[in-house]
Amino acid sequence: MKNELSRRVRRDFSPCFLGHSYWQWTYFLVVSVLYGLSQASVASAQTWTNIGPGPDYVRVVRIDPVTQSTLYAGMVFEGGHYPVGGVFKSIDGGHTWSNSSRGMPTNPDIYSLVIDPKTPSTLYAGNFDGGVYKSLDGGATWTATMSPPLSNPKVYSLAIDPQTTSTVYVGMAYSGLYKSTDGGGTWNAASTGMPANPSVYTIAVDPNTPSTVYAGLDSYGVYKSTDGGAHWSAAGSGMPADADIGALAINPVTPSTLYAATEAISGTTAGWVYISTDSGSTWSPVSTGLPVTTCGLHALAIDPVTPSTVYAGEFGCGVYKSTNSGGNWSPLSTGMPDPYVHSIVIVSAATTVYAGTCNTGVYVLTQQVGIQLTISATGTGSTSTPGPYGPFITGYASGTVKAGSAPYATAVFSNTQNGVVVSEAGVPASPATIAARFFVDSRTKVGTPSGNGTVDIRTGFAVVNGNSTAANLNLKLRDSNGSTLAGGNLQLAAGAHIAKFLDQLAPNFVLPSGFTNNGLGSLEITSDWPVSVLALRLTVNQRGDLLLTSTPISDLSRTAPSGVLSFPQIVDGGGLHTTLILMNTSNALETGSVRLYSDDGSPLSTYMTGGSAADSSFSYSIAPGGFLRLETDGSPPNVNAGWAQLTPDAGMSAPVSAAIFSLTQHGTLVTESGIPAITSTTHARIYVDKSGGHDTGLAVTNPGGSSIRITAAAYQTDGVTPAGNGPGTVDLVSSGHAAKFVGQFIAGLPDGFTGVLDLVSASSFNVITLRSLINGRGDFLLTTFPVADMNQAPPAPLIFPQIADGGGYQTQIILLSTSAAASTVALSYMGDDGSPILNH
Repeated sequence: MKNELSRRVRRDFSPCFLGHSYWQWTYFLVVSVLYGLSQASVASAQTWTNIGPGPDYVRVVRIDPVTQSTLYAGMVFEGGHYPVGGVFKSIDGGHTWSNSSRGMPTNPDIYSLVIDPKTPSTLYAGNFDGGVYKSLDGGATWTATMSPPLSNPKVYSLAIDPQTTSTVYVGMAYSGLYKSTDGGGTWNAASTGMPANPSVYTIAVDPNTPSTVYAGLDSYGVYKSTDGGAHWSAAGSGMPADADIGALAINPVTPSTLYAATEAISGTTAGWVYISTDSGSTWSPVSTGLPVTTCGLHALAIDPVTPSTVYAGEFGCGVYKSTNSGGNWSPLSTGMPDPYVHSIVIVSAATTVYAGTCNTGVYVLTQQVGIQLTISATGTGSTSTPGPYGPFITGYASGTVKAGSAPYATAVFSNTQNGVVVSEAGVPASPATIAARFFVDSRTKVGTPSGNGTVDIRTGFAVVNGNSTAANLNLKLRDSNGSTLAGGNLQLAAGAHIAKFLDQLAPNFVLPSGFTNNGLGSLEITSDWPVSVLALRLTVNQRGDLLLTSTPISDLSRTAPSGVLSFPQIVDGGGLHTTLILMNTSNALETGSVRLYSDDGSPLSTYMTGGSAADSSFSYSIAPGGFLRLETDGSPPNVNAGWAQLTPDAGMSAPVSAAIFSLTQHGTLVTESGIPAITSTTHARIYVDKSGGHDTGLAVTNPGGSSIRITAAAYQTDGVTPAGNGPGTVDLVSSGHAAKFVGQFIAGLPDGFTGVLDLVSASSFNVITLRSLINGRGDFLLTTFPVADMNQAPPAPLIFPQIADGGGYQTQIILLSTSAAASTVALSYMGDDGSPILNH
């Protein structure tokens, strides 16, 4: 049509000359994970956040299919209105962007982008002012690839064969469709059967049968090819024959179902969505709730996890969402003042949605997840919140067992700063209690064993009231002798959550003078209704990294522990040191001893901070309500490793105890990780993670008087399919110890493996799990994970009193079954007031 191009340009540009806004990154939120700020929680999952690159016209957004924190934005240049064109790239989920257009003309109009799904460093970009460009290095450099027969091709659309990725399709203005089978080296016309010289706005390739290709045309509806573009026929039965098709989307699970969105019909704006369930043979309108006569549609996206959820981008009316395959639509534009939406893409986990707009760049919508996980008998499963680069959200999570029995559950917090993971911390689920106590460390300018600078340490806590009645909390801070230093009270509304540092509780609770900067103590929380409690130690190291460490919680409503307790891993020297914390939660004096053992069961002599000589045995005497800290001094040049056994004196209960490992590399504290003292078992399972640069280690000990053998077997996530070259065995002498990575127990576990490791012995043993990560700057990070004792019921109900996402944070939840039957758990994420956040 003669006037099609000018009409199209007016439709694209004329509404876009609006005021601009630019999102400002507020870095202070990184240190707010435990502040429980109300403004953090209102950044709910249904609110869009602008992430740049700036006040620009973003025509297309794409996500790297492997590294999904890598984004590309295709920009359009329009003089003073939009000063920059080309490709922009972000490697941190949109936190920062850089121009990646080297090799292209100045300020090209990028209307389309595709990424090779098998080799994501290969990209193709469609320039409306001059052909197709190709990059082989992730957008760092580009070369022109569209040669004659077209001298100045105007590119609307691109698509790539997901199976044979050297096959690429390009849709042109006025020139139909072209195809390359050699990665853009040569192009051939592929429009046979289409109207003469059509404009191809959009192309979609069937993921299962890539010889089936769909094309959305201006003024001619949908066309379909079943032979890879060699021949085409109209496939628009049920929709107007002269529809302008602005977007196509194929259901990734059932490709016979696809959607088409219209920009105009008979030359008049008309934003309709049509669905076909028979591969395009017939179509039906599914547009209830859409402003069909007000705005045309430019974008469609299907949720890859729940394909009945579909998003539509309206040019002038924002984003709309349907959760029933287009049956009904609702607006979803809160936080997006620019209603001119050109592009919508979704990460593969369906947790984050990105939209490209006409005036203000890219927006992100973080929306996982009320999610349901089913894990097989003795199997494992995990899910993660969307990730560190979205809006900052805090709250809590609860798990409802829909079928089977409760699994062991662990939440893992990760903190990313400047694109590098600097800390991870694993905490178990926290069943509700009416009385809890945890150790508090609140000190500034603390010296380190390396002697290189100082660190600051704080302890924060989170509480959830899952009841339908308000809970009244009483707080009491004690010193090492059990004397009360401060007291106060709080009221927590039904369903509510708080996350605070102790100095944030005034006037209800006021710390004694000087405690914030130089305080050690224990905090006791009692409540008239059961509440769930979590504590985290936060250390700011010499370079300003925020390190998270789990702090074990003592449930005072349960009988105080008795008998021997174990710390299956103690390390000292070579940059490592260990702190033991012993808390007396009883009303009587507690005395006993702590003995340290080497791998071969012999005494492990160690220097303690403040001590005058090395020793392998240390006695303790702790007043009622008091505590004791024992800290190795870290002085040996090489690592000494072993384990510790805590033995109460006759007739005494055991103190609630924990260990904190600290690692210093090149003079900087890089990781801390805390674990509770444990009792023995004969059968345990642990979660194994060798994905994303992680590895999993474990330490096992023999607390008995004779040698034992432990058999280890690895399984896939279903808990029954063998993995690796196992089983393997570990032989331990009396008081012996072994600490290894899982691959040293079971050979043949590949990188990327996740699953379970089963440990069985005829005699009692102790075990802990540590997950490691070497981050982007070479720091070795450690995270301790709870172990699933197959002889004991898991903690229940499943409550995680703190989650954090965005602003540098992400929370992973791991479930590990000990049951003989499958379990289904529905996870819900709630804000400070108990209302849903991260809704899917």
